[in-house]
Amino acid sequence: MKEDIFIQKENSIWEVSMHPRVYAGVVGRDGNSIDYTAPSEECRLAEIELLSRLTGMQPSCIIMLQQVHGDDIVEIKNCPAHTKPWHFSADAMVTSKPGICLVIRTADCVPVIITDPVSGMLGVAHSGWRGCRLDITGKLVDFMVAQKGCQPENMVAAILPAIGPHSYEVGQDVARHFPGYIEKKDASLFLNLWKTIEDSLNTHGLSPSSIISTGRCTLKESEHFFSYRGGDAGRNLNFAFLR
Repeated sequence: MKEDIFIQKENSIWEVSMHPRVYAGVVGRDGNSIDYTAPSEECRLAEIELLSRLTGMQPSCIIMLQQVHGDDIVEIKNCPAHTKPWHFSADAMVTSKPGICLVIRTADCVPVIITDPVSGMLGVAHSGWRGCRLDITGKLVDFMVAQKGCQPENMVAAILPAIGPHSYEVGQDVARHFPGYIEKKDASLFLNLWKTIEDSLNTHGLSPSSIISTGRCTLKESEHFFSYRGGDAGRNLNFAFLR
């Protein structure tokens, strides 16, 4: 990763340089002081308010999902009439409308952003080990190609901070689904989620040079990012919108 691809700004947003048409970033521990002991819906509305203040987006145009570790993909065509804590039970979404802010909430799982600047499409996905097993990232590429006329050779993808390959210890029940992506250290097994996603993007037609990985581990960098494995209840707010 080039250091100038992922930079923390004064407003506490870690900005991701993908393409001039896309503004993408992460609000982690540095910029998120929400009280996560509050009820879930109250926390979500506070997250929307925070993102609105930091990005200048209208709250009703900040779209969140009820993430369920599945592989459903939804299209967001317009800003809803009212602000809601979440809009769909799914783990990926796409839009072609500028000014709609797509948000993936994480605390170790991998947030992925994909854009095709030629067709003007933007997609985001939430991929933990279950999402990687279901290949939600590859399915998002296929959805953008089949449903929206995108071309993989035009796409740019970003893998944002998530638990890294030297931190994500798993049991044999998980490891058995990922042959080739497990490293054994003494009696422990470690899963490389980042690599599974990079390989999926390559398999679905994106060139390695079009894949940006921040290389930032949420557990190792818990001073900047929330980590479930680190005992955090908070969430990193990974967002992107078309300018």
